[in-house]
Amino acid sequence: MSFSCRLCFADHRLTLDCALTAVVRSSGSTAAKLERLIRRPRHHLLRGTASRLLAHSGGEECGADVDVLIDLLLGVHESLLLEHLHRAPLRSLRAYDEEHTHLLRPPAESWTPYHECATLLTLVPAGGTLLDLGAGVGRTLLVAALLRPDVRCVGLELVKERVALAQRALLRLRASRTVRVLHRRLGSSRLPLPRAERMTVYLFNPFAPPTLESVLRSLLALSRSCPFTLVLKGMECALEASAAWEGLRAKLRPLPKDEAEQTVLYAQLLQQNIL
Repeated sequence: MSFSCRLCFADHRLTLDCALTAVVRSSGSTAAKLERLIRRPRHHLLRGTASRLLAHSGGEECGADVDVLIDLLLGVHESLLLEHLHRAPLRSLRAYDEEHTHLLRPPAESWTPYHECATLLTLVPAGGTLLDLGAGVGRTLLVAALLRPDVRCVGLELVKERVALAQRALLRLRASRTVRVLHRRLGSSRLPLPRAERMTVYLFNPFAPPTLESVLRSLLALSRSCPFTLVLKGMECALEASAAWEGLRAKLRPLPKDEAEQTVLYAQLLQQNIL
């Protein structure tokens, strides 16, 4: 399967162009070594290789292709969903469609780039907790497992097949039991959000409008007893159209300017506030 003009992976053969080959070599690996790791994951080699590749995510020339390589290494590339979705019950597929889950769209349109996941983790204090609402295939959790073993992570995701990929990847990495991804329907009013001290909550991409209203009301209720940092990405239009957002926004205070500027510099679309 060809993922871009720089990268093709078919029949367990990985082909890279010259620029991406140079990036992979600078991380201490080769296409042949990556092929073997994709076929036979060994957690110690997988952790080291993925961690070194993370340093090249976000590069101007090959950053998006590096993200695809990491997805393939960890076994979470969106194309892997197709086989599982063929077996999904029709009621599940309808629920996914109703919730705007963007099935089988290119990862660049659906997921937080790995370098932004790393930036997000800089906003989580030592020993803190990251709550990812709409965790997808678990990119933020996987980066936390690689770079921030001190952080407790909980990801909630509607698409059961994505949850399965994320859980398998965490097992491949021998991630701590403090990193979990759970199958949850966020629009349920009966769903209590986890609470913890020093918690950072992350949302990327608008949910279906009723779900977004429910999530924002839950966050407002949570803020009354559990202060947390709220990080938002790519949701400006949906939030402006949300009635519940007005009540939550009234509780926000911005991060200090220098920290906000640093975040904008390294993750241009991240917008964060502290409750």
